[in-house]
Amino acid sequence: MPVPSSGIVSALRSVLAGRPGKIMQDGFLEPRHYANKINRRFISEDFSVRPMFSKTDGNGAATGATGDVNLMRTNRGQYEWHVKGAGQTILVPAYDATTGKGLDFAQDQASTEGHELAFSPNIVTSGGDRGAGAYKVGTDDAFFARLQILSSDWSGVGTLFFGVRKPQAYATALATYTDYAGFKVVNSGALGAVKIETNLAGAGAVLVDTTQTIADNVAAVFEIRVKKDGTVFFRFNDGAPTVGVSGFVFAAGTILIPVSFFLHSADLADNLWYQQFDTAYLPQKAA
Repeated sequence: MPVPSSGIVSALRSVLAGRPGKIMQDGFLEPRHYANKINRRFISEDFSVRPMFSKTDGNGAATGATGDVNLMRTNRGQYEWHVKGAGQTILVPAYDATTGKGLDFAQDQASTEGHELAFSPNIVTSGGDRGAGAYKVGTDDAFFARLQILSSDWSGVGTLFFGVRKPQAYATALATYTDYAGFKVVNSGALGAVKIETNLAGAGAVLVDTTQTIADNVAAVFEIRVKKDGTVFFRFNDGAPTVGVSGFVFAAGTILIPVSFFLHSADLADNLWYQQFDTAYLPQKAA
């Protein structure tokens, strides 16, 4: 078997920089390290099958009491969601088997009720970066998280946040979390107004208006990109990435997981269709 050229070996070493353990053996890449690096952080969820739901211990039916945490399993992954507000009588999101819109997470039509969906296990201990879809600033390479959502009534959204945050105990208010960055949609007349909200080390929420809006029955795409050094970029509807909030930068060592956080306004969102979620390392020059 031929030995890889020095250029290929050098490139592979660069790709695998920062990973623990022996990555090369006699000039060859160890397969397990390549698989771990490329695949462990990759999730592509299109909500195209009926999910299975349960309590977080994997046994019993999902529940809707305030503060409950449930699991959702699809053919692509396993996610958990936290019940917000006064609780849910519609215990699980509805799958659209008629028109294929995705997964409706609006559940109960009640003001200030909703959910937080974590696309990675919300491990609040020091081992948080072991979760699928979790990243560690300064150790992992640059990454992205992207979510497409459709609603027929964006004015019914009280708060819809999508971005990344530090794993912490689930909170009833977004600003309770100490470290996060992402898009925040709030109602504005008949539209959804798109803003960016960040918080660093518990210094307080910073809100910036993007001046973008979302009309009813139009899908919105939210994407956040985080460089290895913690610099954050925001991308709305697949436009050009832009630095937001005066170059907001997560501290080295911060573990980040992709999440969405939703509450109805008094107007109520008739539906909230989750249609596509993706997260992975970025191509080298994409950040």
